[in-house]
Amino acid sequence: MIAATSWPGLGSRALAFAHFCRASNDTTLNPLRFVEALSTALARRYPPFAAALLNLQQREPRITITQTVGEVTAGGAVHGVDKVIIGDLAALTGDQDEQVDLALRNILETSIDQIEPAFSGHLAAVTLAQRDAMKKGGIVANTELLQELRSIILPSVVNRGPSWLDAPMGLPRNDPWAHEIRLRVAAAIALHSQNRRADAVNLLHEALQLPYQEMYGGYRAPACLSVACTFMALGNAAGAAMAIAQAHESAQAMLDDAPGAERLALVDAVQEWLDTAGDHPMVDIDDELRHAAALSAMMRGLRLEYLAARYASVQDVLRRLALAAIDDLTVADTILAWLAGLCAQQGTLRGTLLDDLESCMLTTHSAM
Repeated sequence: MIAATSWPGLGSRALAFAHFCRASNDTTLNPLRFVEALSTALARRYPPFAAALLNLQQREPRITITQTVGEVTAGGAVHGVDKVIIGDLAALTGDQDEQVDLALRNILETSIDQIEPAFSGHLAAVTLAQRDAMKKGGIVANTELLQELRSIILPSVVNRGPSWLDAPMGLPRNDPWAHEIRLRVAAAIALHSQNRRADAVNLLHEALQLPYQEMYGGYRAPACLSVACTFMALGNAAGAAMAIAQAHESAQAMLDDAPGAERLALVDAVQEWLDTAGDHPMVDIDDELRHAAALSAMMRGLRLEYLAARYASVQDVLRRLALAAIDDLTVADTILAWLAGLCAQQGTLRGTLLDDLESCMLTTHSAM
């Protein structure tokens, strides 16, 4: 079982996990397209970010690559995490708005860190549900599943309710209701793995009905986006639309200009992505987990020297993202062309991955 300390990013992981599921089946919905959409939306919402992107075109950050290994015991597999870290971003951006620096770091790390399986937290949730079902030989009640998940994610909390305002010791002191929303997202995915789709949908609706205060909109908006993406993974477009609407409402409630723009840009990008995914069939989450684990194993087998060579060209990614702030009609094709060319130069990923990239280029081009 994955340690509780690996769960702090549950909300963002839900979003990344659902997106990963889609990207594996529909190449028009690849992670780079999502990053481009987010970058473009933020540049539209917040001019200082657009200026910062343009200023970064000729810069070359220092790249650090680290690898860790985790294990999921019940029906899972050992997987590696190769994480790329961008260093000295403040020195690269100069005297920028603090929120611009934060947004740049988040987007750049997302755009070049394609190795980390961000769904690992939900793999643990699914494993937990399957283990309990086998242990008890029957159906696990929603409340019982939530309580056991809570004991893993929030071990210091006893009888914690959705209206509880004070975050427990050791947890970020942000909106606890957002934690409760994300908790239900994890439980819904676990329920779906047991073929309990109706229970999963009900739990997601329950997540959207939890009370909240407007002052916590910055935390609640990403949690609602996680609900939206999970609704889409269950084939429920109406539920996704409801969650998107609540995410937008929460983001608009933020008073600070830069963080509010970043949250609204994220909602815009996810909305655009979900609109593209509207006709996507319901995914089999168990199949997607197996596919993701296989991809993770393949990527882990690559030589670290290859990774270093691949990410040495990160300035090209910066240049492509800068183009996105000006002309978002061509950026997807140019980024994918760069990736395919880089893989071809290295010779390490010839075969399946290069074929996928070429297919992605063709599909993306035809979709524009």
